[in-house]
Amino acid sequence: MPADYDFLDVNCKGVVDIGASIGDTLVYFTLRGAKVIAFEPFPKMFKLRKRMLKRTNYKIKSSWLMPVAVMTGRQE
Repeated sequence: MPADYDFLDVNCKGVVDIGASIGDTLVYFTLRGAKVIAFEPFPKMFKLRKRMLKRTNYKIKSSWLMPVAVMTGRQE
């Protein structure tokens, strides 16, 4: 994660990560003491993130991973 966010004091604050991808931002801000809610619209990315976090044995406290259903196209 770039140092672009180092100036932010997120300790004990809420962060919403929309388009969380594999969860790198989730991990970054959680390690800095934030309570993170992460949304990911693509099921494959959501599953990949869950596997990656489980495989690395990373425990996320006070943070939530949420899949989001996205519909594209026209509905008849």
